Amino acid sequence: MLTLDIQRDGKHLSVELPMPIDVLVGELRAIGINEPLNEIPQSKVSLQPINELGEHFVKMLQPDDTLLSIALACREPEVLEGEPSRELKEMILEDRVSDLDHMAGYLKHGPAALDHFIRLQLGGGHIDLPATAEELRAAVGESDLNEINLNDVHYHPLGEQGKKLLIALSPYESIAAANLACTLLTVPGVAAPLREVVASALRLLPQRPMETMSFICPLTVSVEDGDSWDLVEGSPNLLVEHEDEIRDALKDEVHEGKNMADYLPDALKPKIASMEWDVTKVQGTLYGSITCKLRAPLTNNEQSELVKWISGQNSDGLGEGFEQRPIKSSDGELYVSLWHSGDDYYVLPEDEFQSRVLQTTSPAVLESQKPDCPLLGADGNVFNLIGIASRTLRKNGLHDQVTEMRERAMSSGSYDEALGIITDYVNPVFIHDDMDEEDDDWCREPEYDEDDWTEEEQGFGEMGGMT
Repeated sequence: MLTLDIQRDGKHLSVELPMPIDVLVGELRAIGINEPLNEIPQSKVSLQPINELGEHFVKMLQPDDTLLSIALACREPEVLEGEPSRELKEMILEDRVSDLDHMAGYLKHGPAALDHFIRLQLGGGHIDLPATAEELRAAVGESDLNEINLNDVHYHPLGEQGKKLLIALSPYESIAAANLACTLLTVPGVAAPLREVVASALRLLPQRPMETMSFICPLTVSVEDGDSWDLVEGSPNLLVEHEDEIRDALKDEVHEGKNMADYLPDALKPKIASMEWDVTKVQGTLYGSITCKLRAPLTNNEQSELVKWISGQNSDGLGEGFEQRPIKSSDGELYVSLWHSGDDYYVLPEDEFQSRVLQTTSPAVLESQKPDCPLLGADGNVFNLIGIASRTLRKNGLHDQVTEMRERAMSSGSYDEALGIITDYVNPVFIHDDMDEEDDDWCREPEYDEDDWTEEEQGFGEMGGMT
């Protein structure tokens, strides 16, 4: 199985294991090694496999294994006879035995001992999963198993299946989740992928509160040119007007039940449970929104890595397919992109977006985002002007600004102040000939009843005019 090489004071010993323990002790003493075998760590000797069984056996060895435990374990497949010997050799060759303790469990309790996949080191002892509720409670005391993460304790896999299970399990999952996943693996006939086994275990347990982190990115929209049928940049107002259609199309692109966190780099997967792409409206503009549910807070480096990955998805991954699929709307087919090639493109955490993008928006940019509103030449009554401005905001999808504008204007102290507030939200233009008939009639002949106003309101409404 193995060749053992050891040197001491210029003397060298090379023997093959397995061999009787008393013979090995004698060989070691012959070169001046007199300490007990259980005090000689694996790091002080060289072990080389001499056959296939030996190659798999050395995979089981741990740094703290001693020469005594190794020598005894090498003998077991030879000491056993018949079927037990054959079974143990097969299990070693199939990497189903993870370490010498695992092997000792098999020798003591039989093959059932190998139906354990994770070992937890707790205090001075250990417990192998799956375990019964009573065994776990005895091991962890009064602590809530849902509140103890794998990462809070020392753990390692038992066998090849345990290694695969720990890849599927995040170290930030609870001991309860790990134990339930191990239990599901022992159910006869279970052949589902390990990620599905883990997902099933998590669904059966009470949901743990998770921190949410959102990222914001700009959106652009393209439409077909009526003459050339080439795609040209469309108005940002189209995004707001068709928010629902864009959201539905984005969800269709991701597919129902698909978790984009499954495609994250391996280094990020343990901390991020799920990711969802959506759109959100902020101050009358529609943005892309990516929401992550976190099992644990991200470091600065991890957050930077996540931002790079999201940008890549927006440009070449999910976003590339999304922007190539037309979204049907009452304004024709829209092509919406989560990415653009300009230097001003960004993916920012929501709090940073609020401070860096919204609070630093220049007055010139804000001015350019205001919709044109046919106030010049309209009936100058302030209530009429508020009504026209409200209608313009609604037509441009800025519904959240309507109430704000009306309340500010109505609580102002003068007619001039009210006009100033209205023009904070819309850009006044003249009523022009190419307006549709409904808009033209509504601006020139407003529908309001002065009899419904108080004297104070009538005086306020009749002051001045917009010319």
